[in-house]
Amino acid sequence: MRYVLILGIIYDYYRQPANIDVRINDRVLSQITLEKSAQRTTIKKLRAHVDADNLSTVDKWIHERVPKKYVAKFKEDLPGYDLPVLFKTLEIDEKDLVGDLTLEVKNSNSNYTNGFMTKSSKLQFPIVALIPKYFLENNHKKLVQVFDRLNSAFNQFDSKRRRPGLWRLPRPMNTAYDLRQLLSVLGITINPDEDPEVTKKMFLDHAEKYLENNSDTNKANTNIINMWYNDIRNAEDNENKYTHLKFPSPKILEYAWPIPKFGHVKKFDSQFKKELTKVERISAFKIGGSFELSFSIKKKHGLKYLFAEGQTMETDRGFWGIDIINCLMLLIKQINTNNED
Repeated sequence: MRYVLILGIIYDYYRQPANIDVRINDRVLSQITLEKSAQRTTIKKLRAHVDADNLSTVDKWIHERVPKKYVAKFKEDLPGYDLPVLFKTLEIDEKDLVGDLTLEVKNSNSNYTNGFMTKSSKLQFPIVALIPKYFLENNHKKLVQVFDRLNSAFNQFDSKRRRPGLWRLPRPMNTAYDLRQLLSVLGITINPDEDPEVTKKMFLDHAEKYLENNSDTNKANTNIINMWYNDIRNAEDNENKYTHLKFPSPKILEYAWPIPKFGHVKKFDSQFKKELTKVERISAFKIGGSFELSFSIKKKHGLKYLFAEGQTMETDRGFWGIDIINCLMLLIKQINTNNED
């Protein structure tokens, strides 16, 4: 069976092109050269490039999973999602998908002078996905079927965690998250290791007091509490009223096939004067300079997929879900099964 590696790229060009070597273990499979900038787009613009029938299925998922008040945002644009317009695809035979996939980025383009730098070339991978080639044929017919099946199974699992009148606060993105510490600064005494739930009134009272008399030196705490406070105040409308809130679990995230949230980033650290490898949320920010982004190639449900081993922020065990916006990106018509260099 043949697979297609799909790379969605956001890129700030500066002075010279960036080069990307795609390799499995020590074998280079392809070399990509980026000769001009490629910035993010919006959900609304991306939707114009998705087949009408597939778009109808995506909208079904949105209406099933998204509160009515937020449906419009899922069709226009959402903070926290960087959607690329530049995609590169590479066909790989299944027998070669053994070991580690690495994207080696050669991109040391900046105006660094005498210890100062004001401009540099940066690169981001909102999409790194491995998908069987035949999933993409016939207007992504099989891919949509698999997404729909995963979504239905996850909805059944997720329905057990929901009930009328309960609003689940969003998990902070790209921010260190310590629920125990946040509850402490709010003055709320519940056990975060159990089902962390409080009445809406209790949370609003404590959050308003905290925000009015804020002396917390940890700005991340303030940003998260302020986000949650605004989230619940904006969530209610005439059709939806909430009496209780559930804090996002500090437990690890479920895997949303086929795009891993995290990868191993190897980069020279100027503070320690050596190369360091860290686990990073790969879609979250642009990386300047040269670096390597690596994933383990694994197999489950008969599918080869990418995953960052050796970290505790995301798990590929148990239920797999889908990320609706990431699904939308993978369904655009320009993603095909031809090799692109």
